[in-house]
Amino acid sequence: MRACLLVGALALGLLAGCTKVVTLTVTNLLPVRANMSVDGPVRSPSNMGCVSAGGGRVTYDLVIPNDQLPAVLDFTAGPYRFQYTVSRQTESPLWLEIGPDGVDGPRPARYPTYP
Repeated sequence: MRACLLVGALALGLLAGCTKVVTLTVTNLLPVRANMSVDGPVRSPSNMGCVSAGGGRVTYDLVIPNDQLPAVLDFTAGPYRFQYTVSRQTESPLWLEIGPDGVDGPRPARYPTYP
């Protein structure tokens, strides 16, 4: 039993070391819902779903294989398309706002502009 637990813990440790996980919180300030998707070397689903209108907020974990870093990710957020590069040094969590004037972010969580 103890050997099984040790092997399981070792396997999880090895898997964790093989990927970069970036937590992205998206806030939608548009008056309509915004569909989110990402294209690039991510192990997470490319269709991230939608974020409710008028301040809806959703959090996603982007899982990127370390051997694919730096990774250029192509995002679609509502009516907007943009790219973001994730490297080994990219901080997590990140925040992103979708608003009438465009996309603000992704930016480190220590710099949110909303309450």
